[in-house]
Amino acid sequence: MNDTRPRWLAVAAAATRAARAIAVDPGCEPRRAAGHLVDAWAALTLATWPDIGELSDLELEEHAGLLLAHAGWRPQDRGRVRAGLRDALAERRRGRWDDEPFPRTRAEVEAQVVDLERLIAATRGPGPRARPLLRGLGLTLGLACAGLLALRPWQSPDFGPWRATYFTRHDLSGATLERHDLDINFEWGRAAPADAIPADRFSARWDSCLTLDRPGKVAFQLTSDEGARLFIDGKLVINDWQKHPLQARGGVLRLPAGVHHVRVEYYEITRDATVILNASLGGEPPAPIPASVLRAPAGPFDAPRPCDAAP
Repeated sequence: MNDTRPRWLAVAAAATRAARAIAVDPGCEPRRAAGHLVDAWAALTLATWPDIGELSDLELEEHAGLLLAHAGWRPQDRGRVRAGLRDALAERRRGRWDDEPFPRTRAEVEAQVVDLERLIAATRGPGPRARPLLRGLGLTLGLACAGLLALRPWQSPDFGPWRATYFTRHDLSGATLERHDLDINFEWGRAAPADAIPADRFSARWDSCLTLDRPGKVAFQLTSDEGARLFIDGKLVINDWQKHPLQARGGVLRLPAGVHHVRVEYYEITRDATVILNASLGGEPPAPIPASVLRAPAGPFDAPRPCDAAP
């Protein structure tokens, strides 16, 4: 049994999220995602072959091909993915002074992220090596989705640090569904966020209490399709409250130590729906805010200090 598999899969997922955050941010060059893409591939390889040790770039590319083959990907798709990894490896080897253009567009980097997400999902199946993937990626993903739909832990009324209200209209009005969510990291696509909420023209509001042990600058990143905005202690920090395709917006502010109220609002009109909140609490790449520093408020979200009543 590979006891390190969950840890390496978590590393791969975190690196993939970092690459996605860069890919969808118009203020970041797509080439900046290359290192994260390579890190994700390396962690995914170690999750599948735990005793493999350090790999050269060529060996990493070869093992990526094996993963894709075991997952049942077509030869032309395997070639496309390996070419993307090869470009990411080459970019990581370049010095900062090398101004050679990066051969991958923003859309192509996003496609690489999607490919990695599919492989990570497939590799979460049982067993320490790539053999479980021989049954095909579709079966693995189908079983995983069926289990998630049956359990739906993110829809528990009392589980998770984010207090959520979903609205049946896009303007934060209409009938509501209240629950607690683990984090704000949703890519619903064209599906509805819950049985009682429509797939189009809905909205949502989340809030939580963030505890900081020390003062400092905190960078927030809000990715959405369509409108989203972020409030910290009632102050508007990120305002992307208009209809738009998938994009990311950031905001940086200095926060004192203590408890801060975080509120996110989102609306969807048609087609794909995505909303993701990431933050950098100490200079690290943007990532979901750890649940260990969050707790659900008990006071009304529109109270002057909603976190004062939090347990």
